[in-house]
Amino acid sequence: MNRRAIAAAAIVVAAFILYAPTINDYFVQDDFGVVRLFSQRSLAYFGRWFVVPWTEDIWGYVPDELRPFPAASYVIASWLGKTAPQPNHVINVALHAFNGLLVMWIAEFGAGLGLFSAAAAGMIFVVLPIQAESVAWVTGRVDSLPAMFYFASFLLYVRAVRLEPDPEGEGRLKPDPKGEGRLKPAPTSAGQVQPVLTSTGQVQPVAARRGRLQPAYLWSVILFFVALFSKQNTITMAPALMLFDAIVRRRRIEITWTWLRPYVPYILLTIGFLALRYVVFHEVARESLLSVQRIHEFLSDVSRHLARLIFGGPGLRYWSARDSVLIAIGTVVIAFAGWRLARSAVRDLWRAGIYFGVVWIVLGVMPILMSGYYSPRHMYLASLGWAIVVGIGVEIIGRAEPARVLRPVGVAAVVALVVVYTVQLHGVVDGWSRSAAISRAAVQQIEREAEMDPDGTLVIAGVPRSSWAFAVPHSVRPPFTSDAVAKRLLVISDSFDHCCDAPQWDRYTRQALRTWNEKASRPAVVALYWDTRTGRMSRVSDHDDPQLRTLVALLIETKDRVSLDSQIQGMLRDYVALR
Repeated sequence: MNRRAIAAAAIVVAAFILYAPTINDYFVQDDFGVVRLFSQRSLAYFGRWFVVPWTEDIWGYVPDELRPFPAASYVIASWLGKTAPQPNHVINVALHAFNGLLVMWIAEFGAGLGLFSAAAAGMIFVVLPIQAESVAWVTGRVDSLPAMFYFASFLLYVRAVRLEPDPEGEGRLKPDPKGEGRLKPAPTSAGQVQPVLTSTGQVQPVAARRGRLQPAYLWSVILFFVALFSKQNTITMAPALMLFDAIVRRRRIEITWTWLRPYVPYILLTIGFLALRYVVFHEVARESLLSVQRIHEFLSDVSRHLARLIFGGPGLRYWSARDSVLIAIGTVVIAFAGWRLARSAVRDLWRAGIYFGVVWIVLGVMPILMSGYYSPRHMYLASLGWAIVVGIGVEIIGRAEPARVLRPVGVAAVVALVVVYTVQLHGVVDGWSRSAAISRAAVQQIEREAEMDPDGTLVIAGVPRSSWAFAVPHSVRPPFTSDAVAKRLLVISDSFDHCCDAPQWDRYTRQALRTWNEKASRPAVVALYWDTRTGRMSRVSDHDDPQLRTLVALLIETKDRVSLDSQIQGMLRDYVALR
């Protein structure tokens, strides 16, 4: 096994070891709605999903999302068991592992890093704590899957127009002695020559030479199409390629057909995709969300995202002056270590650092402006930039003199960072597993209530938001529970656990309360509560304490949804939880 295969294997093994605890984890939160819907669909719907929102109206509204490829992945997973979480988790972990490999290859071919530095970038990407939501959560695939297609499209474009790394695995792009320090093309395995840098600094792409299209370029365009129809945040590909060529490849920007030609397919696909969105949704990119308030929220979200991406943590704190100082100190230390490197080598690495550390991250976070809410998985695509920046730092330190001293320092630094991230990641993954355990227990308990309680029993479910946010009523319907649950029980929750918006929750909850109250048989009422930290369940029924019926009667008399929601939460927290 050669060094590159060993590096790739290490990244894949790390991903599976770190996320192995999630494979048996149960569904949580949005998973119930998504998995339930696609367990009822087949791939015959695939063509329809290009023009119809993929989740239909399971959230009480029709979202502006055309995502046939994520939809297909959930359908395929359902073939292995409609209520089995394992296939979905294995798919998520495999996607994350492969994305780690793509990061390593982009670091090699896009940033010109040596094998060890590129592998370090791939490993950092895999162990970043901010990635946990995209991997441990079944629905988090809506970010890791489009990122895979985006990364692969970018990599294949780079392979089509970029020079090969040193075949010895060092990854250093050799300068052309007649080209004033510019990079020299290397022969491919077929004996063809890779793109040539002209005397003006222009790189003639293989894709545009001799009137032929290179397979790598064609596959890049195809994968970009797939990325667009996996998630709309991938519309940044065209500017990402243009800026990569301008900054890293030093391709002069000119308003000419020759300059524009490599980007035309990406531009046309983007325009076509946005035009389709306008036809279907009457909006291009959720522009109706734009406001001064949303811009302030976006800046606040980005501040939290960056702090969480680089320093880890729960995502509660904002970027601070201290964080800026730490990053500045790190940059100065690396610059000082590499100041004796050849000017061309330093210039190439710093160009790559600027592109991946600034441009890539900015392009990755810009779509968050239109998301409307905070979620760490929104940084999945952008996090490649930070991973490669770390790899660039390792590369500079590894090339610096005295190598005998600085190389071990670089290795020790990246190992320490991996260890710190791994420890933090373990805590985050453990939190997801606890939430999944409570979710499974809640579904099982609801099933037991259907078996032992009389018909028409009202069940008030107090399941933590981390387990059941947006879950009800999907979580208490087939395929997760038997038909008996819907037939015998009326299950309500607070608004946070309900699938849909507040007015729909209010109608659903009041209808259940009225139905229960109007039955002449005076059916039973049961309240359930799970402690978020310990997972302990508390159960109270009107048989145990007749006062519960009085409390439910007060719910019926509430005048507005805020009061109803507040009283349900208070009953669960202050009455049921203390039993």
